[in-house]
Amino acid sequence: GNGSPADKAGLKAGDIIVKFNGKDVASSSDLLNGIHAGQVGQNVEVVYWRGKAQNTTIAVLSESPPPGS
Repeated sequence: GNGSPADKAGLKAGDIIVKFNGKDVASSSDLLNGIHAGQVGQNVEVVYWRGKAQNTTIAVLSESPPPGS
């Protein structure tokens, strides 16, 4: 738990995100594009699989930490 948006949204390593802010996510680049397209402070709906259960959570976009932080 490093306080990242995924952390605060309750996501864990191994969760598979399939929708972000209403858009299908097929790859990590799709997810990054979705994050970068959003506004800081915006609430976005995230749909993800954990094991055999599909879950929905709300994530709040925050500014990306600079690389290497």
